[in-house]
Amino acid sequence: MTNTLFKALVAIEKKRQFVRSIQHIALSTSCNVIAEGIENHTELAVIQRLGIRLIQGFLIGHPETKPKPLLDFPKSQTETPLQIGQGSSHAGALLQIVPSASQTDSNETVWRRLTQQADLSAIPVVDNERPIGLIKRSDLLELFSRPYSRELFGARSCSTQMDCHPLIVEQATSLTELARLLTCCERGDLNDGFIITEQGRYLGMGTGRDLIRAMTELQISAARHANPLTGLPGNVPIQDAISQYLQTECNFTVVYVDLDHFKPYNDIYGYARGDELLQFCGQLLQNSVDPQLDFVGHVGGDDFILLLRSPHWRSHCEQILSDFQRQLAPFFKPAHWQAQSYLAHNRQHQLQRHPLVSMSLGAVEIVASDYQSHHEVASHASNAKHMAKTQTGNTLYIASAALQCA
Repeated sequence: MTNTLFKALVAIEKKRQFVRSIQHIALSTSCNVIAEGIENHTELAVIQRLGIRLIQGFLIGHPETKPKPLLDFPKSQTETPLQIGQGSSHAGALLQIVPSASQTDSNETVWRRLTQQADLSAIPVVDNERPIGLIKRSDLLELFSRPYSRELFGARSCSTQMDCHPLIVEQATSLTELARLLTCCERGDLNDGFIITEQGRYLGMGTGRDLIRAMTELQISAARHANPLTGLPGNVPIQDAISQYLQTECNFTVVYVDLDHFKPYNDIYGYARGDELLQFCGQLLQNSVDPQLDFVGHVGGDDFILLLRSPHWRSHCEQILSDFQRQLAPFFKPAHWQAQSYLAHNRQHQLQRHPLVSMSLGAVEIVASDYQSHHEVASHASNAKHMAKTQTGNTLYIASAALQCA
């Protein structure tokens, strides 16, 4: 990774962190955040991951003297980015219904609720559907354990004892982001829990224990179905990802990635070097796409799959081929690289001159409503890959609509 690219990635992460902070402050103060200047689906996906639901920008429409009262915004472009096990990868999956308290409730009233429900570590305080604080069992226990404190403070409003800055997250917040927020907090949110909202309105509570359990399940699921060589999602996650895109009517581009002339390379350089080349390819593919929108999978051997939602997916593919060619030399002996070929046995066990390893990309733009299953998508992607392999060198072949329908 070049120094310029590294600096750019750091700058992007700082901007995201800044927006996260603004959203967290807004949720804590019952305010709404409007994300302005949203011009593409990549920016929209990032905003959605942060739980921001109000946006403005050219992606929705340009200034008009008579704006439309209703916008025809494609559902497929408003879905959140897909992850492995997405059905349980957001804060909403940890939701527990916990009846809230109000500012008019006394400390004594809240304490009685806590003593009657031993599993509750905290009760949120809500005003006009907006969470404003959190009454913690440990705080009330400490208060009432002091001499005469129960008599002095029991009748007072529970707002006098609440944490005014609890962790509040939108239900669409990813578990990864939620875990990052919890670990960054100095307070005991992992033990006391966090408040889950929808567009700022109180829904319920979540616990650190459930978060750890869900994160563990996701990691186990990912490891079970990951390719052992590259660590990338294998066939089952790839099929699940395609099926979920189709079910949610999310349009995308599938790219079948294949290495040409890989067997002669293994024969000459050995399987260990061949594995290193495959690992290099897997890392190259991950570095060349948008992690917020795109999915990279490893079918097996020298076959990879990309599911791209980035609006600039074609430029990503071209960059992949360019970087592959530019970084390939260290995998070959100088004489082979200079000659751009080497002698190796073919499948008939005869010596034959083979070209160096190259990469073929077969791309198909998928309109989700036109497909019934992941099998159809895989079939069209395979056809595109075969067309790409008919050409020499590093190649990107984009299937036409006519080919897809054939």
